[in-house]
Amino acid sequence: KAYEERQVVGDCVSHATRNAVDLSRAVEIDVHNQKEGWIARGATEAIYGARGHGGEGMSCARAATFVSQSGGVVVRKNYPGIADFSKYNGHMGSKWGSKGLPDKVIDLANDHQIKTVSLIKTVEEARDALANGYGLAVCSNYGFSNKRDSKGFARVSGNWAHAMAWTACDDTNGEPAFLVQNSWGKWN
Repeated sequence: KAYEERQVVGDCVSHATRNAVDLSRAVEIDVHNQKEGWIARGATEAIYGARGHGGEGMSCARAATFVSQSGGVVVRKNYPGIADFSKYNGHMGSKWGSKGLPDKVIDLANDHQIKTVSLIKTVEEARDALANGYGLAVCSNYGFSNKRDSKGFARVSGNWAHAMAWTACDDTNGEPAFLVQNSWGKWN
């Protein structure tokens, strides 16, 4: 139940960024035996609230800058006197978009910045980043079918602006296949 979030506003970029960051956080804790344990999944609201405009949508570059430089990451819990991020509330991030994030939220996020953000330009770079424990937030105008082919793949079909996280890669059968984590449905 904790991971059943369904995007309700145009905040797919914040979901993709959070999902990529959560993968990287989990790998860092596991592989590098970090003292910090897993508290909760990341919250999307502060990321989306940092987009700098009203209306829908956000640039992936802006989200990456927020989690690594001008803000950071907060997790899904209640921060009394600051904000309750314990349950997804896409409208909270929408409200902050044109007004800006409250200073207390920025201060909280600044305590947990992402240290490595890279622009991935090739399939090989994406595969290698995932192999090294980095989740990927991917923004594109590629649409995909909602049906899978006989091999389990969703084929490119149409186009619309959307962001998703790439969380794994299998390149054992020639062409690399990526596992995509989306911002809607039961297991986003």
